[in-house]
Amino acid sequence: MMKKSKHLAPIFEVRTVTANTVIEELRKDIRQIFSEKTIDGVKPGTELDRG
Repeated sequence: MMKKSKHLAPIFEVRTVTANTVIEELRKDIRQIFSEKTIDGVKPGTELDRG
């Protein structure tokens, strides 16, 4: 049991690190998408510029 846990520990650590980085990247992308949408929706001049 001890040997298996020691052997698997670094693998799980690497997986959690990569998962965290992926989640952070997704959050950044989501924030950019939402910020762009809110900017388009909030600014009154955007509609005039388009038309």
